[in-house]
Amino acid sequence: MLAPLLLAANLMTSSAPNEVPQLAGYSDCAIRNAVSLDTGGADSASVARAVAARCQREYEDWLAFMTRKTQLRAFLSNYDLALATVETQREYRKKR
Repeated sequence: MLAPLLLAANLMTSSAPNEVPQLAGYSDCAIRNAVSLDTGGADSASVARAVAARCQREYEDWLAFMTRKTQLRAFLSNYDLALATVETQREYRKKR
């Protein structure tokens, strides 16, 4: 599940400065919304659906960039990436 994110991180370090917002935009949106929407009262799947809905435009930009840069067509869905972000943020909060 982390392979697309690791690929994105690798591309971020090797990409031109004007390309970085296309890579960072989705993760910034997903993290920001996961933190603000996840109050602990809902299951992670429900929060992930809300995060995916709020970050749809950023996901589309990220997907277009990744497809253009790598010529690959198999990436995780917006929901799958949002769910991974929500679960990661929950684990992070437990450790703090």
